[in-house]
Amino acid sequence: MFSTLKHYQHLNLIFNSIQDMVFLIEVQKDGTFRYKNVNNAAIKQSNLPKDLIGKTIHEVMPTTSADIITENYQNAVQSKKEVSYEAEIFIHDEDPSQFKKRYFESRVTPVFNDQDQCEYLISITHDVTERKEHEQKLRLEKAKLDIIFNHAADAVFTFDSKGGYVTVNPGFTRLLGWEEEELLNDPSLSIIPDEYKDDFNNIVEKLTNGEVIENHLSKRLTKEGNTIDVISSYTPIMENGKFLGGVAMYKDISELKRMTEQLRDSELRYRQIADHVSDLVTVIDKNGTTLYASPSHQDILGLPPDFYLDKSILTFSHGDDMNNIQHFMDSIIQTKQSQSVEFRRITKDRETIWIEAKGTPVLDISGNVDRIIMISRDIGKLKQREEAFKHQALHDHLTNLPNRRMFDNALDTEMEKVKRSKKPLAVFALDCDHFKDINDNYGHEVGDEVLKEFANRIKHNVSERSIVSRIGGDEFLILQPDIRKKEDATSTAKSILSSMNTPFQIGHLTILVGTSIGISFYYGDEISEENLLKQADDALYEAKQRGRDRFRVYAERKQYSLWQRIKHFFRLRGR
Repeated sequence: MFSTLKHYQHLNLIFNSIQDMVFLIEVQKDGTFRYKNVNNAAIKQSNLPKDLIGKTIHEVMPTTSADIITENYQNAVQSKKEVSYEAEIFIHDEDPSQFKKRYFESRVTPVFNDQDQCEYLISITHDVTERKEHEQKLRLEKAKLDIIFNHAADAVFTFDSKGGYVTVNPGFTRLLGWEEEELLNDPSLSIIPDEYKDDFNNIVEKLTNGEVIENHLSKRLTKEGNTIDVISSYTPIMENGKFLGGVAMYKDISELKRMTEQLRDSELRYRQIADHVSDLVTVIDKNGTTLYASPSHQDILGLPPDFYLDKSILTFSHGDDMNNIQHFMDSIIQTKQSQSVEFRRITKDRETIWIEAKGTPVLDISGNVDRIIMISRDIGKLKQREEAFKHQALHDHLTNLPNRRMFDNALDTEMEKVKRSKKPLAVFALDCDHFKDINDNYGHEVGDEVLKEFANRIKHNVSERSIVSRIGGDEFLILQPDIRKKEDATSTAKSILSSMNTPFQIGHLTILVGTSIGISFYYGDEISEENLLKQADDALYEAKQRGRDRFRVYAERKQYSLWQRIKHFFRLRGR
């Protein structure tokens, strides 16, 4: 049944050639797990005792860590599927009586006998402690810097979980008078009026629960003892669900509030104030007709303020945003409260710019909304950054192809379409033949250029609706939807193979690059995404076994012997 273990020396050679930690675990009938073999990397990186072979997980590892490992091993056995997990594990320190915390990323693969019983587990484990610690620091710093630098013109400060100051920006000092050093040296200093203490405590409570607070109206004290009106926003800084502190931004709206009050009695006063505001200031009636436009319209939109008078605010807004603007105005009229909206405005040159507008109602003597004052600012750069972040999250940085996350989303969507349309789809798994040799012989910079050209040739040989994705290293996936017959997919594979016949010209180097391709099909049956991709990967492996530089279509076949499956597992790890 497991006769291939007579090739144990060969397996040891495989184990000890892998830099990651490799564990061969024997599954006991009583549900426990014993170490059958481990590679040198596992012993070295985990400080494992040399006599661990034959011992159970709980005999070697601390109880808490052993429980975590055992639970995931049990999941692999019970699900009969590969299990991946990331966990905080305590391992032996150089002093065997002491333990240290590390983060490990593991992939556990069950190995079954001819009776479909799981007898062994293969666990590939990688120490990701440095990455985890770096990510934790990066998330905290990024949360601070994004808001501080994006809103540096306003008062911005960070505070800890108890409300104590951590940093303040120059805008804070300009607005409230306090220097950062003064606040840090004297925790008793406060900018919150006594009557607003409870208000700030409520804010901290909401932040502790992870809530973001926007456009909060309040009052604050300056160093000179003056009270000013501010509109504030608060963003919590969380780490693994724990509240570490927050970032706050204050915008002085004292002038705006006074302007709102004066508008009830004197149009001249609000005109004089608005004429010197760099943001767009627009006054509209309850129907959306423009009554006043500040001089900044000329600077930002390219047309003089008078041009907008007596025209609807909707007229110069993007058509797709008109419903949002109408809802914004309706909400102000119904609630008699300030509201905010983001929408696009059209410039003189027919370009669109994103703006963020805050609308404040002005009530008549009957308490009804008479007009609305809109203060708007250009947020185009912020929107561009948001789009750039979205793109980065869904694309591979080297080839600019969709990444695995985007591919999985598309595959899920297309599989649902197949169930309705009955038009099958194909999934391709492919990689560069002998890519490791290219990296070893020419270096990683040349290897990166090969991958980019490899990606381009694939893209030029697939249909417009197909999705090409790089999932890591030299591994790529293709999703080809709406195929009529298998030949549609095999024809694509032939085109890709043919395109690789032309040598790659990388600088002064001429490099021959081949590819092996595995193809699987989905017809709307109950197969999962995971198994569909595994079928394509199995077909890719078969193509490599048959000599590379070819494609194979997945077909049901007899299971490999256990030794063949182990070699297959490690072959895929090293290709």
